Amino acid sequence: MTDSSAGFKNSKNNLPKGFAGSLTLRIFFTVLVFLIIPLWVYALLMYRYNKELDGVRQGRSLQLISEIQILGFEKLEYEMQEILDLLKLDAQDFSSAKMDKTSFQKRLDRAAQFEGVGRVVFLSKGEGGELQCVLSSPSCEGVEDFSTLFFSEKLQSNDELSSLIDKGNRLAFIKVVARGAQGAPLSALVLDMATETLMRMLTQAQGYAGGYSIALFSQDSYHILSSQDSNLMGKTLVFKPASAEGELFLERLFGIQDTYSYKIDKNTLYATLLEVADHSFGILVSASYYK
Repeated sequence: MTDSSAGFKNSKNNLPKGFAGSLTLRIFFTVLVFLIIPLWVYALLMYRYNKELDGVRQGRSLQLISEIQILGFEKLEYEMQEILDLLKLDAQDFSSAKMDKTSFQKRLDRAAQFEGVGRVVFLSKGEGGELQCVLSSPSCEGVEDFSTLFFSEKLQSNDELSSLIDKGNRLAFIKVVARGAQGAPLSALVLDMATETLMRMLTQAQGYAGGYSIALFSQDSYHILSSQDSNLMGKTLVFKPASAEGELFLERLFGIQDTYSYKIDKNTLYATLLEVADHSFGILVSASYYK
């Protein structure tokens, strides 16, 4: 019997030398060029798109939150000045001897019990031009020196003012009670609160206390004065890549006004800046961490 395989040759042996290897490479490069690389590029583009989309979502949310923050601060400021308006009438009666010291002290004590209020002080300029604490709740002992606020240029033409004091640790509201012949303040009432209390009240007002944090910064130097996030304390906000220790670079988000991203410990956060009109400080509202 003849060998049935004699008339057939192995197809592999029919291939030109090196063709089998080149075919494998061709298949590999075809898959690489038309499948793997496009999928990799697609995944990269989707990652970038999702990250930008997350930034846009955070930015839009921050814009809404910022409006709530401004309204919340204006409401708080209005309420504090309303308290001072009522006390101003009592202070005028006390100054004209229509109200005794004990009664006026009780009014101050009652005002100091309002939520957020730390201290209420009645100040008067002495004969030598020095500022004196006449009455306070609690007592005048250990009262902050309000001279800078009392003799400030703004208070010469305005009856009320609010400003950060004590290196940014407290917010003071002041109202002029009486002025001299030249228009300079002779006496005033001051109500102050801790900035920690202010930030807590603002985050509670917005209803998202767990997802956002607040910091107060100087509008002159952009230095963080007080913050709910300890990572921001002592930082200075900059709008170009940080070149010095303690600087925090805020990179503007495309297409969203006054909204930025920044990095803390390799985490990206989003924030918006609120410059409070007629005040020396602004509010930085930051969104929760994005990893």
